[in-house]
Parts: sequence; C-alpha cells; structure tokens
Amino acid sequence: MIRLILLLSGLFPVFFTSNLTAQTTIYVWQNSPAATPNGSSWQMAFPDLQDALTQAQSGDQIWVATGTYQPTDGTERSASFVLKSGVQVYGGFTGTETQLSDRNPTQNPTILSGEIGAAGGADNCWHVVYGKGLSDNTILDGFTIRGGYADISGNNHMQGYGGGMLLLGDPAMPNSSPRIVNCIFTANYARNGAGLAIHWEDADANDGQTMVNPRLENCRFERNRALTNGGGLAKFGPMTPGDTLHIKGCDFLRNRAIQGGGGGMYFEALTDAQVKVNDCLMERDTALEGGVMHYLAGEGSIAGFLFEACKLFQNFSQGYAGLSITSNLETDVKLNLLVNKCNFMTNKSSGAGYACLGFLLGKKANVNITVDGTEFRNNFDIMGFYTGEMSSCIFNFSNDKFINTGESLMYYVIPSHSTLANNFYNCLFVKTRHVIGIGVEPDCEHLTTFTNCTFAEINNTTESIFGKKAYDAPDHLHNRLFIRNCIIQQNDPTASITLNGNTSDRYCGFKIERSILNRYQPFSDPFCYGVPYNPPGNLWSTNVDFIDPANDNYRLDSCSVGIGFGNNDFVTAAGITTDLDGQPRIRFSNVDAGAYERADSCGISVGVKDLSGNNNRLDVQPNPVGEALHLVGLDPGTSGLLQVFNSAGVLELSQAGISATTKIDTGALKPGVYYVIFRSDSGQLRTGRFVRM
Repeated sequence: MIRLILLLSGLFPVFFTSNLTAQTTIYVWQNSPAATPNGSSWQMAFPDLQDALTQAQSGDQIWVATGTYQPTDGTERSASFVLKSGVQVYGGFTGTETQLSDRNPTQNPTILSGEIGAAGGADNCWHVVYGKGLSDNTILDGFTIRGGYADISGNNHMQGYGGGMLLLGDPAMPNSSPRIVNCIFTANYARNGAGLAIHWEDADANDGQTMVNPRLENCRFERNRALTNGGGLAKFGPMTPGDTLHIKGCDFLRNRAIQGGGGGMYFEALTDAQVKVNDCLMERDTALEGGVMHYLAGEGSIAGFLFEACKLFQNFSQGYAGLSITSNLETDVKLNLLVNKCNFMTNKSSGAGYACLGFLLGKKANVNITVDGTEFRNNFDIMGFYTGEMSSCIFNFSNDKFINTGESLMYYVIPSHSTLANNFYNCLFVKTRHVIGIGVEPDCEHLTTFTNCTFAEINNTTESIFGKKAYDAPDHLHNRLFIRNCIIQQNDPTASITLNGNTSDRYCGFKIERSILNRYQPFSDPFCYGVPYNPPGNLWSTNVDFIDPANDNYRLDSCSVGIGFGNNDFVTAAGITTDLDGQPRIRFSNVDAGAYERADSCGISVGVKDLSGNNNRLDVQPNPVGEALHLVGLDPGTSGLLQVFNSAGVLELSQAGISATTKIDTGALKPGVYYVIFRSDSGQLRTGRFVRM
C-alpha cells in the first residue's frame, strides 16, 4: 500500500522570521543549452548541481530540473551533495517554470544518485547528500535520493552512516533543524541509517554535544537496507530540551535492519527527546528487533514518543515487530509513549516477542504508556513488557479495539520492589484467547482494572482469560485484578476465567463487579483470606445480545440485558465521560455494561413525569434482585398497582395493593433486566428498573 505523496510544496508557502537578505534563484538543468552557464536562468542553468551549491549563499534558492545527478563524474566515494545552511534546494521542474508553485516533482522526478564507478553498490558514494550544522531555514524539497552505500565499519568519519543522507551536528550551529520535504529515499545501504542518518557527532570533546533535529514532511523511505540499525532512518544522540523531532505524513515501506533494530526507524541514546510521528504509514518493514521502530535508551535517558493517526501493516521481526523499546538492564530510563488513533494490522514476530509493542527495560524505569482510540487487528500477540527492579509503570488503554489477536494479547513481568498500574477503559476484545498475563515477584504493587470493556467470542479453551502469578502467596493485597461493568462472552462457557500461578492463592486479588458473563459461576467460597472476589451484583450464565457480531458490531442490541446494568461509581472514579464511539458514557440513570452505550432505554422511560410535572423515579431494593424485592421512596400510606415488564416489553408480573412494606416475590422471574411501573391509587406514576440475578 503506497500513498500518493504531495509534492506541490509551492501550495504551502513557508515563512521565516530571520533577517531578510537579497534572495537569488540559481537554476540547474542537466540539459542546459548554455555554453558558459552561470545559473542565472533556465537558459543559463548549471548542468551540475555541485556548481549551484558552490555558488549559493544563505537565503538563496536552487531550482533543479528533472534528471539524474551524481555528486561526481569520477569514482571518489567521499563525494556528496553538500547542503549549505540557509539554502533552499527544490526539485521537480521541467526547465521552463517561473513560479515555485508551477513545479511537479511527481511528473518531473529529480534524482540524486550515488551510483558511480561500476554498476552496483559496492563502489557507490558513501553519502548521496551530506549536511552539517544546518539552520531551520535550510530546505531540501522534491528529490529522489538513491544508491548511497555507507559500508565502512566504525565511526571513521561516519562512512558507515547515512547512505542516502547524513546529517551531523556542528558546534557552530548547536541546534540544527533543517526541513526535508517531499523526498523519496530508496535503494540505499548503510551499516546504520540506510536512508537517512542523524548524528550529534561530538567532533571535539571540548565543544560538547550538538543537537540535530530535522523536520521530515511527506517523505517516503522505501527498500533501504541497514546492516545493523535503522533501515529507513536512524537518529543518534540528544535533542534540544523541549524541542520535538517531527515526522509527518511519511511512508516507511519494505525497509530492513538486517542484524539490528528498527526496520523503519531507529533511535539511540536520546536525551530530553520528544519524537512525534503523525499520519505515517509503516508497511512490511523488517528487523531483528522492532520492525517499525526500535529505541535503545541510554543511561538516564528521558524520552517521549507520540504516534498519532499512523498505520502499521504487515511488519515483521524476530523480536518485537512493531514499536520496540529497550535499555541496558542497569539503566535508569524515563519514558512516555502515546499511541493515538493508530491502526496495527497483521504484524508478526517469529520469536518470543510481541507483534505491536515491546518493552525490555532496566532498573528504576519510570514508564507511562497511553494507547487511545487505536485498533489492533489480526496481529499475532500484541504487547510484552519486562522491566528491572524498583520500577514504576503506568499503562492506560482507552477506547481501543483488539480483534483476532492470536494466542496472548499482553504479557507483563514485574520484578521486585516495583509498581504497575494497568487500566483498560471502553475497550473491545474479540476472538482472542489469553487476554492478559502478569508475573509479579515479591514486594510489588500491581493493580489491573478493566472498566466497561466488552470481551466477545473469547477462544480460551485451554487457557484462562486473565492470568496472573504471584511468587509469594498469599499476595492478595499487592497483586490485584478488577473487572467492572464488563461483558465477558466465551465460546466455551466452561473455560477458566482466571488462574493464579499458586493454587493455594488461586483467586485472591481477583474481583468481578457488576459484570455479565455467559459462563457458570465458578466460585463456591465468596472470600479468599477475607477478601471478597465475587461480590453480589454480577450476572452469570447470561448471553448478551449484540447488534451484528458477524460484522464486528458489538454494540448492545435493542433491549439487551447490558443496558443500564453498570455501576456509575466505577466510571465516575475512572473519569470516563464517553464510550467507545465517543458518545456520552451515561445517557440514562445507569451506565450500560460493556464498551458501548445504547442511545435508547428499550422504549420504556426511566423517569416518566407525573401530572404535577415532577420527574419520579422508582427505586427497588435490593438491586440486583434475588427471590424478592420491595419498593423504596413511597410516601407512608401510599399503595397502588405494580407492573413488571421484561426487556422485550412483555408483562411478567402485575400485583395490586403494593406499598413500601410489601415484600414482592420475584422467584419466578428469569435472570435479566426488568422494568417496573407503579401507579398509585391517587394516579401518581413512577418507573424504574432492576436486575434479576
């Protein structure tokens, strides 16, 4: 899947606030007719881009007509197109344009090629394009960069980095941030960063670190190969505190890191880093570790990553195939990762890793992961998380879909003296087996909470849906799993829901509250070491009607038992205000169970107004109801007719002479949601509903 890249950058004018100087446009045309070219017009254009770069000064523009350009006519592998700070270089012209907006790089490909000497890559240029210490008004726009071959081992003047393009820091320009727009990096090779390598390069120990932070927009990285890390691009070293590396509207297609990490992107030793990847496509990138991205954190690294509106399709790795983040086991790392409105589809790992998200971190890791509005479909397992001792980790999953996820959706290993808070809100889980597994060592604090989630067509024939193992039973106060306002529908209603690794502490710390399950109630003792794990209020052996499960529509059907079944306190405490569709989470008196909120209440109003105009709600106790109920809130001496309807609107019970002291027998009612109407002898009308256990 390849998107159309917008290459008409003239439609998007760029404004700069730097000091204005006289701007000169220098023209380059491979087929220039000039006998003595000086670059002053198309008719006098330089046939060689190197001549234009030599002549250009900061503030100038270079317009390059369609054609293929090499850095040298000879065989010098060190030759490159060396960008100048403040110079803007544009490709995609035919050789007649008078306005920048007239060009069309799609129709007029302008190729910068490292193919020199004999055919093939071994003697090609180390870097097709090179830049050092470039300012923020430096632009490279509208080129195809191919055929670079940076194969030298060791640093050795960076001849193993950046086959397509190498950007370096410079003490003279401590914060380098050029713009690379509408460029295609293809068929480049390097030991690191085959398409593009970005390196801070502390060239002089006395100068300290320098920052290189380009802006990448509407670029494509395709079929680049790195021997070690970063098939598409690689970024090494620190960034300006508070600044962000932007990668926007870019495609990473079929790139490969052969022996290392990051088929698409690789980041290493970032400090004070913020990386924002927006509206990008990553497809069929492969690596030993991290098919799409791999981040190797250094000692004391502080990094934040945002992936927004991205598509990650069919990426592959022997480790973690999607986004992989690792560090040395002795490393203190602070990490924030936000994945927002992305789509992961058919990603796979061949080893013990996980297809989409993978974390292997050291001691004292401080991790905050948020995944919101994201769909995971047809991936073989989703996430694995391992960390060292004394770590603090928070995971928040909200409004996410997990569909057909293979064997195990997520697995965590939490070592001694660490804490983990794991929250799932409004999530949909379909056709998976083992949803979550958690291994917790001694002296840990762990709490996983599922609130208003829907689990449908769960295939856990041989495994538990929720698995956790505590290594020092009893550990029920420190290793906890709560399921609240959820719907759990298993293909095999007899299969296990949860299994603790230590059978003597089998269900401790596991609690289901106000949820609906189609399996039978498995617990005979409602307490474990005095802790209630199955309090009253759940519906067991109950099937939930969805609108269209065959087409992945797991919204509640009309008059489903899940309507109004939930506990409002759980969503209020979690700060949940909308459902998986983005609609209000509580539409009537009680929140619905599961990930979606129904827009109607089965055609029977919960608050019918009486003749005086007051909204009169009728409450019953207990609720959920067992064998009997009584009405709450009736005035002393009030009596009248009570009618009970099932969720299909069929009258199940009608009894006159009911008052606040009347005990109403509900033993004949089947489990489900019921609606009640009470009409007093004076004509007052009150309505409500209850759940029959």
